[in-house]
Order: sequence, then structure tokens, then C-alpha cells
Amino acid sequence: MKKQTFSLRRSLIHLPVGVLATILIKAELPIGLVFTLGWFYYEWNEDENIRDHAFLDVWGFLAGLGGAGIVLTILQGW
Repeated sequence: MKKQTFSLRRSLIHLPVGVLATILIKAELPIGLVFTLGWFYYEWNEDENIRDHAFLDVWGFLAGLGGAGIVLTILQGW
């Protein structure tokens, strides 16, 4: 299989999923955590079965999660 390297396009596709997770976690922590853990399980399972280098998707997710978390923190005034 061809070695995967960082893909900005692939990361940007998964960025909104991280933003959604941030919103869900802020709105209702248990729902946000279930969503996040379910998404991580989906990505792990996909990588285990089709070897698609899911870490690239996870990177985009984490960028969205972190970015949205920073924006929400600033908007709320720390």
C-alpha cells in the first residue's frame, strides 16, 4: 500500500466533525462524549479493516475540536 502523508484536503473534510463534537460537548457532555468515542471507534475500525490511514482523519477532527474549543473559550470570556 502507498504510504500516506499529511493531506490538508482530507483533514479539512473532517474538521467540521470536530467542531460538531465541541458543540455537543458544550451543550450536553454525555452526548458529546458518546459522539466523540463513537467517531473514534468508527475511524479505528475503518483503519483496522481497510487500512486507510485513519490518523489523517483524526488529525482533522482534533484540529476542529481544539479550534472550536479555543473560539468558544474566547467568546465566553475565559
